[in-house]
Amino acid sequence: MKLNFEPFRLGPWVCMLMLGCYLHFELHFSVQWWMLIPSLITLSSFHRLPLELGWVWTVTSGFLCVVAGLTLAQYHTPSLLPKGDYVGIVEVKTSGKERGKRLEFRAEDLELAVDVTILADSTCTLQPGNTVHVEGWNSGFTKAVYPYQFDERRFARVRGISAKVFVKNLRVLDTSVQMSTRQVLLERVANWPVSERARAFYSAMLLGDKSKIDSDDKQAFATSGLVHVLAVSGLHVGLIALFLERISSVFKRLRRVRTRIVRTLFVLMGIWGFVWLSGMGVSVVRAGMLFTFVQVARMTGRRGVTAEAVWFAAALLICLNPITIFDLGFQLSFAAVFGIVYGHSMVEAKLRIIELPKAVRFILSSASVSLWAQWATSAITLYHFHQFPTYFLLSNVLMLPLMPVLLILGILLLLMDLSGTSISLIWWLADTLVEWFFMGVTWLSSLPGALISPIYISSSMALAIAVGFALVIISIRKKWKYAVVVAVLLPLVFLPVDVDHEIWIHQHKQEMAVEIEREGVSTLFVAEPQVYERLRFISEKWRGSRGVDSMRLRLLPLLKSPTDSDYYTNDLESLILE
Repeated sequence: MKLNFEPFRLGPWVCMLMLGCYLHFELHFSVQWWMLIPSLITLSSFHRLPLELGWVWTVTSGFLCVVAGLTLAQYHTPSLLPKGDYVGIVEVKTSGKERGKRLEFRAEDLELAVDVTILADSTCTLQPGNTVHVEGWNSGFTKAVYPYQFDERRFARVRGISAKVFVKNLRVLDTSVQMSTRQVLLERVANWPVSERARAFYSAMLLGDKSKIDSDDKQAFATSGLVHVLAVSGLHVGLIALFLERISSVFKRLRRVRTRIVRTLFVLMGIWGFVWLSGMGVSVVRAGMLFTFVQVARMTGRRGVTAEAVWFAAALLICLNPITIFDLGFQLSFAAVFGIVYGHSMVEAKLRIIELPKAVRFILSSASVSLWAQWATSAITLYHFHQFPTYFLLSNVLMLPLMPVLLILGILLLLMDLSGTSISLIWWLADTLVEWFFMGVTWLSSLPGALISPIYISSSMALAIAVGFALVIISIRKKWKYAVVVAVLLPLVFLPVDVDHEIWIHQHKQEMAVEIEREGVSTLFVAEPQVYERLRFISEKWRGSRGVDSMRLRLLPLLKSPTDSDYYTNDLESLILE
């Protein structure tokens, strides 16, 4: 895909749309009828506005985008079933995944037409397509209380899950099995005559299932800065598109107009077939939309503007499901693409006018892509994962050139398996290359200082880093003076200030707890050990951000709160008042 000087035309409006969605989901704003009046009046009289009042149209148009975001979010808010006893008939959608001592299944409630998660005993043998009568307890989803705590409720809404049911009684009504095409292919890949590591790798790269990859291997990919290889995204879709374009060159014998249409349809069918088989994740759907827009533009003889296609894909995904703005895949995917489109395109333009050997040009271009993508996603990765891979540039330059070969081999293996043929040389070659690839990743992750961890930044700091990155891009392209200085100084404003709070008050449900911190050691006074275990688990990352190394338990009879809620505070005056 050719990268040129990319404009910012759709960007501000899509950002306003996302702002409206955020205001509804986080601050519970709702649409009021009067919000539309000033915008509609201004837009209807746009042709009468003098040039010096053009900013009025811009402001009101932005406000109208915010209102549109509020409207979308208000009418697409996923509903959660009330906490309590659950009885229903469900159809199982996925195979069981281990969750501690239980198996987790995703199912659809046939009466309410919502998706639920059911957790059954480890001996349960449910299969996709089974119809089951379930009696259990809907525990609901936990909302994040502490900083850096996993927000289970938001995650469930993003995934479209309405209840989490712990099964008490289960009765199978229909034993018919209806596995999806993706599940059938996963079963076939699990029986390939290659190593367990190669089967897990191709399950992730071709079909988007990372559950079979060993935890040590996952950590090695994260440490080396190559974890994006395991997540099906624009990298994989781009390689598929390039592969299909090479194959479609056989259609050149047809007439020119017909050739263009046939080649485009062939490439798009292949891209969306891959998107469908890989599980329709947000990042891969985004990549499919992006390549679709660019391919259609080329077919109609127009220049495909990559930046505008990215913004349009983001707007379309938000309109289809507004809460997707909280999806980590959505955030990382679009942040990385924006970094590449707006940042790497400038470097690529410079490299075109400099005479360099092809190998040097390729290395510099690969390093530029990795640098801009890492910088663009740094705010998100630091806030959520609290680590930074030191050798990400070296890892991507050394290892990514193998990806096209591994992907083509994976497709060949899949076609061989489906056709019933078997060529031992190809099986051996794929197995060997995957093993070498993992050896290289493991070596990179074992280098001294390969990972800086833990790093804890606040949400304000993460936002400042993201805004700073945007200011750097704008300042370079628009030649805004002092924007780079502001971009550098802005995160410094949100640097954490050491505040020595030695006493914290916690409440979990109706149980109270008192935490006393001294010299990196916290002592938690609770009435029951179960409360200690729960508080220790949910506040682990928050305590790490405070520099607490260890936590001790002390049993102390404390009064129960009359209200059932979760919170923490260091305001001792409020405790005395209570």
